[in-house]
Amino acid sequence: MVPYKTCSFNCVYCELGETTNHTIQRQSFLDIDLVCRELKERLPQLQGKVDYITLAGSGEPTLNVDLKDLVAEIKNLTSIPIAILTNSSLLPDPEVRKELQQLDLIVPSLDAVTQKIFEQINHPVEGIKVQEIVQGLIDLRKEFQGQIWLEVLFCAGINDSMSELNRLHEAIKAIRPDRIQINTVFRPPAIEGILPCAPEKLQQIATMLSSAAEVVEVVGQPRSDKVAVSQSRSFKKRILELLKRRPCTLSDMVRATGISHIELVKTLDNLTQAGFIQIRSHEGQAYYQFRSEEPEKLT
Repeated sequence: MVPYKTCSFNCVYCELGETTNHTIQRQSFLDIDLVCRELKERLPQLQGKVDYITLAGSGEPTLNVDLKDLVAEIKNLTSIPIAILTNSSLLPDPEVRKELQQLDLIVPSLDAVTQKIFEQINHPVEGIKVQEIVQGLIDLRKEFQGQIWLEVLFCAGINDSMSELNRLHEAIKAIRPDRIQINTVFRPPAIEGILPCAPEKLQQIATMLSSAAEVVEVVGQPRSDKVAVSQSRSFKKRILELLKRRPCTLSDMVRATGISHIELVKTLDNLTQAGFIQIRSHEGQAYYQFRSEEPEKLT
């Protein structure tokens, strides 16, 4: 929905690295006709195995001012439910909330509810107030008829204190999401030294927040299911498209692409030497991470 790392936040845990276009200004970023043509071509290949068409990207999707028009066009193509992943920063704007009414599922984030911790973990554009975001989420719940799954990402020693958890609990009870998804730093973060919460801590948090929503779950671990991808694109382009979404281990990419281990190793070595990707270590595992892209060289 937006160019690489165009975002209103610069989260310390972001698996895509630091934000390069730190903005709260909405713009037109996509050729909607092109998006719809690609989607129309892709849907038959998926053989009906789709839960949601998700509006996301390497940044904040609600910064795209064409959001409403794109959703309308997608609904003309398919009856598959549409979801959006958002950092919630634009939800205080009634017009943005109005545009989201067409969706079936909204997955907003809320990592902290005190301004100091909010700024420490999310590094928002100057002037963004977390209490206004909380109120935007409360208003969204009143207006939106679909599902709201609130995601909270915890970083050890930053937003997991008991005082912050108590305040977060009260805010979430006021928001009334259908589901709470608890996450932590499973992949290499933007800032070195940002650490994940232990599984036991996440379960404790889930128990604590259980009274704020009907479903509370710990999410974020790499999925083991295999997803078919188009065979019409080169291996290099397919791998870069995957890594632009999130850093992956070699086994992650084998599962996600269906490309053989041998072919992947060859392609990854080539992309690393060419400077398109880099390798980072996190929690004892090697992750391949998107670095730069020069499409004319990807043959």
